Amino acid sequence: MTTETPFYEIGPDAEIAPNVILGYRYLGCKAPTRIGARARIHSGAVIYADTVIGKRFTCGHNVTIRAECEIGDWVAILHGSTLEGRLKIGKGVKIMAHVYLPSR
Repeated sequence: MTTETPFYEIGPDAEIAPNVILGYRYLGCKAPTRIGARARIHSGAVIYADTVIGKRFTCGHNVTIRAECEIGDWVAILHGSTLEGRLKIGKGVKIMAHVYLPSR
């Protein structure tokens, strides 16, 4: 059994459910996932490395956020959504359930 060093930084007062993957490493990744204070991330979420997320982030069940996303403060991404990577989401955005956003 191997134990990898976590590849993420998370702010204070965050709530992370079981079965969440933060800082998923991929070939060529450079920086850990960074998540601001008071985030709430529900089970089944996968957030890749090289992603920066602001404070008060809410992430529903089974959300996938691929690499190189920049997500602002007070953003909510509801269950079953996928952000393909290389996206910038502004402050206060709410992405409804089962939404697919392709890379730019």
